[in-house]
Amino acid sequence: MKKLALIISLFLFWGTVAAQKKKCQELQDKAYADFQAGLFNDALSCIKKSIKCDPTSSTAYAIQAEIYETLKDSANAIKSHKNCIIADSLYQPSYYYFAFYLFRISRFDEAVYFLNRYDSVPLMKGFNPEEDAASSSMKSKVNRLKASIEMAKAEMGDLLKIQIQNMGEAINSNLNEYWPGMPINGNSFVFTRLVGGQEDFYVSRLGSNGWEKARFAPGKINTVENEGTNSVYYGPKNQILYYTVCNQDGYGSCDIFFFRNGE
Repeated sequence: MKKLALIISLFLFWGTVAAQKKKCQELQDKAYADFQAGLFNDALSCIKKSIKCDPTSSTAYAIQAEIYETLKDSANAIKSHKNCIIADSLYQPSYYYFAFYLFRISRFDEAVYFLNRYDSVPLMKGFNPEEDAASSSMKSKVNRLKASIEMAKAEMGDLLKIQIQNMGEAINSNLNEYWPGMPINGNSFVFTRLVGGQEDFYVSRLGSNGWEKARFAPGKINTVENEGTNSVYYGPKNQILYYTVCNQDGYGSCDIFFFRNGE
């Protein structure tokens, strides 16, 4: 009789565990579906319930990290990534995802730290290559990420040396000026100026006394429509300005046009 009672108790226990596990999975699935649908606040609320239901689910923490990343809540995104790794420290891809996020928010040294941990995961006790190892494609991504971090750190050092200066009255006015472009020889400066709701190109030349007063671009480049976002190419023969113009005999609302020499 006692043996029968024990069997019944175990059956009820495992039945309760299975029901709880199913509930946690349903909450997790709904959170991910809401996230995919762009319902980020609903997804966040649901994934928190899923984590409360099962605090050991690394997948739930990974979903929560994605949601926080999308909401640009870096503090909680980082916390969720760390919890994901704590929940399953043997799952190698988690270290890459966390390192990639840290790279995107310019926390390069921390990104390197977690990439190093990524490399050491296969040496950890209990690591199962079939279940825990990163794919070959992810290994390529890791190598690219390492190279990108090195480049970004070098560029960051160069940026600290840059001295930002106002272009002066010859170019700047009380109006809005933006989208600058300059040929490689540095003798001309092209930009967009907003005048009464109309965007047009203005040009300044570099003279012996500095930049000359910017003038309305010559030729037929400016129209009654808006022009902007330029890129200047000065070749051995042709001087070409590539730019965007909207609503002017194009294939869409805005298209790429070019202006050659004095045309």
